[in-house]
Amino acid sequence: PAPEPISTPAPEPAPEPEPIPEAARDAPEAAAAVTADDARPDPPLEVAIAEPAGSAAPSSPTVAASPAAPVDDALEEEQQEDAAAFPFDALDFLGLKEHLELRGFRELLGGARAGYCRAVRDEIEELFAGGFLVPSRNKLTAARDEKGRITAGFVRRKPGVHELDLVLEGAVVAPQALAICPSIQRFHEELAPKLIDVLHAVHPELRITVVDTIKVQLNEGVGGCFPMHYDTSGAHSRRTLTMLLYLNEDWAPGDGGELRLFPFPYQTVDIAPRLGTLAMFCATEMLHRVLPSRARRVCLSVWFAAEPAAAHRSFPNRAPPGLPAESAGFLRFLMQRDNRRLLSKVWFREEYATSFVDAFGGAGGGGGDGGGGGVDDDGRSEAEKAEELRRVLDLDARETDKAAQLLPHGLMDRLKATLLFATPDVEAA
Repeated sequence: PAPEPISTPAPEPAPEPEPIPEAARDAPEAAAAVTADDARPDPPLEVAIAEPAGSAAPSSPTVAASPAAPVDDALEEEQQEDAAAFPFDALDFLGLKEHLELRGFRELLGGARAGYCRAVRDEIEELFAGGFLVPSRNKLTAARDEKGRITAGFVRRKPGVHELDLVLEGAVVAPQALAICPSIQRFHEELAPKLIDVLHAVHPELRITVVDTIKVQLNEGVGGCFPMHYDTSGAHSRRTLTMLLYLNEDWAPGDGGELRLFPFPYQTVDIAPRLGTLAMFCATEMLHRVLPSRARRVCLSVWFAAEPAAAHRSFPNRAPPGLPAESAGFLRFLMQRDNRRLLSKVWFREEYATSFVDAFGGAGGGGGDGGGGGVDDDGRSEAEKAEELRRVLDLDARETDKAAQLLPHGLMDRLKATLLFATPDVEAA
């Protein structure tokens, strides 16, 4: 069981922690944190690949045929009706506001109808078989100049992870691929506007306006994973809410591929990628990763954009009721946007480094030319790739150390005394 919040008894309420110096808050974002779970990195650190590498998407994709299995007519009809119905239950979203504000995320087991999920999964499998999906790549920062500009980087692939942006910044960018995915096309044209209406009703402060991005992803299950990252960090992005729909009917404990959330200042949460599970969280403030997958893993990722004034809304953003005043004040301090991003990076620094080794340290990663362009080169030796990753992590460690030295005296000791707060019970609250 997660430990209860710990507060230090004091005859008088403890004063608010002193502000974190501007120099610490303005420190460069983590050197290697330029990736996005099931998402492209933000410019200028993106490796934009919208169609299969080396050629345009095939006009008549080759789809792997599978032998037809006998299906009971009544069951088949039921599955077709299930796939055609509105796949989400609006009632499931009623507690979204409280979950986001108190916990920073919302997990819905069975949040989407199984029939619809199977249809989407089959379409992603067809895209993969037809050559539409491309290797998932990220550019990692290895050096900066005195002004913080990137001067060296390496492009690395995640082994066995393939993806494709179908919609980007609200526009269809892979029309040929989308045309052979009727269930995903239906989501874009029919279901997404209805979901936005639901979001307006249950959490109007989000001020969602449109679907920014729809991405499909397939992990072959050879250990591929995503390192710790935020889904967006640039001021230009209007992404505010991430929604992941998992499509893995046969997933079992031990298969890996869990979504791991770091809802700082709360404790780590793992979400299994089972068929129909929906996970929603803050696109700008939720540090997260995907654990190494040892089984096939398929996912539909959606990012909702907000009005400019609300695009960088931060959550979790309020303390649960019933906390002692001292603990509640400390919690609010930790939840401030700049404080959260800096302190969570310092607090989770060991897992942060491990996650990058998991994602890029094994065989199959791409290489780089050592320059700002980070040219992909699959011919590089494992020793060269290991040296590239070492440079990336060394830079990140130096920047994290520099930021940590600027923190107010005693702040990390006080944080360690809490062992992070227990995740709030929303129903009880």
